[in-house]
Amino acid sequence: MKIVLLILAALSFSYGLFYISKGSDDYVHVYTAGYSIELSFVAFVILLFLFVFVFYLLLRLIGKLWRAPLDLADWRRRRAQKKSQLGLGKGMLKMIEGDWRAAEKELLGGCACSATPTAHYLAAAQAAQEQGAIDRRDRYLQRAAEEVGEKDISFAISKAGMLHQSGQLQQAIGVLNSVGGVGSRNSQVIAMLVQAADELGDREILEGALPAARSFKALPESILQPLERRLYGKQLFEASAEEIDAVWETLPRLARQDVESCLVYARSLVSIGRGTDAEKVLRGAIKRTWDERLVNLYGNISDASPKSMLKHAERWLLDHDDSASLKLALGRLGIAAGRLEDAENWLKQAAADGRMAEAYAVLGKVREEAGDGDLALDFYRRGLQAMEGSNLNLPHDRSAV
Repeated sequence: MKIVLLILAALSFSYGLFYISKGSDDYVHVYTAGYSIELSFVAFVILLFLFVFVFYLLLRLIGKLWRAPLDLADWRRRRAQKKSQLGLGKGMLKMIEGDWRAAEKELLGGCACSATPTAHYLAAAQAAQEQGAIDRRDRYLQRAAEEVGEKDISFAISKAGMLHQSGQLQQAIGVLNSVGGVGSRNSQVIAMLVQAADELGDREILEGALPAARSFKALPESILQPLERRLYGKQLFEASAEEIDAVWETLPRLARQDVESCLVYARSLVSIGRGTDAEKVLRGAIKRTWDERLVNLYGNISDASPKSMLKHAERWLLDHDDSASLKLALGRLGIAAGRLEDAENWLKQAAADGRMAEAYAVLGKVREEAGDGDLALDFYRRGLQAMEGSNLNLPHDRSAV
């Protein structure tokens, strides 16, 4: 249509020039096949327009006829793609319903014509796995890999998830490592690697993956913290006396501030006779986070300066005078520092506040060393009664009845 308009514009311009130059003598003579035809210029323009218009329509018709086979093939392709999309949607709905067999059938129905065949094959693989058909699952995964390649992130995540679900943890880790593993910048890859390595007990992978998981926030804190505590606690527990400090320094800063890690590290230091170092670790940890276990361990350090430790512990009493563990620790430190009267008072308060068994045991030892055997036996008896009472309060195992 644009061509027709251009021709009309050109003819109109020509007519204007002709009219200006010739006045009213505006006739056109056409000679063809021995005939002479005289037309007014306006009639000539109209006839020429009709000729061009008909010629244009004829060209359009010929073009459509020429492209008809291609247009038909394209229409069939679009129809098949639409049908495959409907099949994908129906298949996913069947998977949500748990009808794995019907889902697999729907997903495979039109995948050959789909614009995204990988989605069909991956979903069909999941449906096959839910039916326990591992061979079919692997065939569909292979077809998906042929479409996008083994290194495609979405394919690798889907395949690793299925392998993990079926208990093939080592193979799942292999797939995740093929797309970057610990060095991947994909949080899902890192999260899956951490979980698979944890179940497999692969400590080497966990040591590299946990810092990455925290950096990328790949897992919620409720999952990440217990994993870190187990790993770092095991590293510290298994470290030798020569390695313990180096292992501690390699831990992330947050791990070195964690109560659980501090407890394990301090216990290790105490066990190798480094009470002074353990005291510094515990004092710093208590300053950051008040925890009864830290305080209790602080009171059990025997190879540090008891007088200095007692001063620190007495300051804590200003803010935590209701802590039975602190009073028990004060009692032990008071005995070590030679303040026996204060120590007995603190121990009696600890016993009254709930640490009866331990407090009475320490009191019995103090009285025994002082030569007061009868009172020592009385304290020991009270401690045993407290232990028996706590055991009686434990829930009974009905299965043993």
